[in-house]
Amino acid sequence: MKKILLFLFSITLFMGSFSGCKQKIEPPIIELTPEELEAITNPNFSSEPFAESEVLFQYVEEDWNEIFPKIPSDKYELYPNLHNVPRTATLYKNGEVTFIDANDPRLIGLINLYNNSVYYGKYAYLQGLYDKEHIEEIETEEFRLELTYIPYFSDDGYEAAGTQYDTIIIANDSFYLFAHDIPNEHEDTFVARSNSPFSRMYPWLDLFGF
Repeated sequence: MKKILLFLFSITLFMGSFSGCKQKIEPPIIELTPEELEAITNPNFSSEPFAESEVLFQYVEEDWNEIFPKIPSDKYELYPNLHNVPRTATLYKNGEVTFIDANDPRLIGLINLYNNSVYYGKYAYLQGLYDKEHIEEIETEEFRLELTYIPYFSDDGYEAAGTQYDTIIIANDSFYLFAHDIPNEHEDTFVARSNSPFSRMYPWLDLFGF
């Protein structure tokens, strides 16, 4: 009897170790002092779009060679009514989890490109909402950069690209916006959309060196 109990106890511990591995890792919150935040942000954002939508109908290396020098990678540009410095930044790649620093030039450049394209209307957005199945696919994408923010309602009244989203998941095709606290009236889930800078899908994470 003791051997059976010991066996069952061992199995329980073994299974418990696997269930622990499946738990989502909580990323560290990026905590910056006012001085540190001021050092990596620029209120004077770019006065023109980095590229026109029609220029980039295909992935052309020559186009990007002209675009990348225009994209600041040292400071976050503070475009109105758009998120900038993330609360957390987590990269999922090749089965590994990496926490990205707020000062990472790849992250700064990627967010600046996204915000620039949205602010100047050089992007396409999903007019509907994602259902539960598609949300689960996005949340478990093997190669993704997951950013979180404290949501708030901006004064522009434009939901498709505003600040009410608490999570932005960037994959190698698009930028996915999640508002976990806003219910989707037509599905048993929350509001989730996607935006595509320059109105096309590109390998965004690869382009910025992730």
